[in-house]
Amino acid sequence: MKSMTGYAFCEKQDSENVISVEIKSYNSRFLEIFVNLHSLYTPLEPRIRTLISDKCARGKIEVNIRIKRHNENVRININKNALGNYIENIKQTVSGIKDASFVNNEMPLSFLLGLEGIIEIERDSIDENAAWDLMKGIFSEALDKFDNERSREGESTKNNIISFIEIIETNVQEIESHIPKTEALIKENIKNRFAELINNTN
Repeated sequence: MKSMTGYAFCEKQDSENVISVEIKSYNSRFLEIFVNLHSLYTPLEPRIRTLISDKCARGKIEVNIRIKRHNENVRININKNALGNYIENIKQTVSGIKDASFVNNEMPLSFLLGLEGIIEIERDSIDENAAWDLMKGIFSEALDKFDNERSREGESTKNNIISFIEIIETNVQEIESHIPKTEALIKENIKNRFAELINNTN
């Protein structure tokens, strides 16, 4: 017997990568799998779902995977066209406002860089099989840990149910042992009531 709830976390570090895998689940009538994975590794999601489906039949399961590459080649670009459009539109919006120093002289760089589409980040594409080889070991370890936790919780729930059943059975036996005496008392009370009624009608 396995519980539908469980939790596991595993992390692996080497000279090139840090990989962490978190798996948690909640009760659900059906199997629902949600994978939170960087878009770069999205092609691996079907493999992740297959491994989970092999172990779980029901439950809402959330998987969070983080991969940090120490020497990742990341290119950051500033979209100058988008930046220019933002500035021009902001100026037009605030034109006529008496205090427009925010736009004319004091528009913070942090504000501009925080606008959507200004900073563009490019990463090298990955080899799907190489990425899976990198991730599979730690993910399988986390999945086994998660499955063992579900088994442990399921066994605990099973023992609790058995304990409750034993208590109920003991109480039923106790009640059954008093049935003959209770029936006799009921019959005696009924006789006495009839006798009282008969005496009252005479």
